[in-house]
Amino acid sequence: MALIVHLKTVTDLRGKGDRIAKVAFRGLSFYSRVLENCEDEARFDETFRWPIASNIDGNEMLEIQVFNYSKVFTNRLIGTFRMVLQKVVEEAQLEVMDTLIDDNNSAIRVCISVTPRTLPC
Repeated sequence: MALIVHLKTVTDLRGKGDRIAKVAFRGLSFYSRVLENCEDEARFDETFRWPIASNIDGNEMLEIQVFNYSKVFTNRLIGTFRMVLQKVVEEAQLEVMDTLIDDNNSAIRVCISVTPRTLPC
């Protein structure tokens, strides 16, 4: 079995800058490529894959963090998207569009579009 996550877009971003995303599941993280000079939309259009030996527990989480990328300084977190994978386990694929949350767990006006799915071996 495998979990596949297609990170499509992040919209309603403020300011102009370079953006990068970190996608994490079961302690294994992948980074997207750096999108340079993004304004209000970052079109990642990238797919990430985790091979899975054991079934996905319905309580397991997928986490996506979006950052303002800096070559010199630490990347600055814009927001985080977290999703319990129960519905993905039940339906095998979902189209999700949701807002990100900030460090205080409050929704911010930045939207993410992502498609998580599971594939049998």
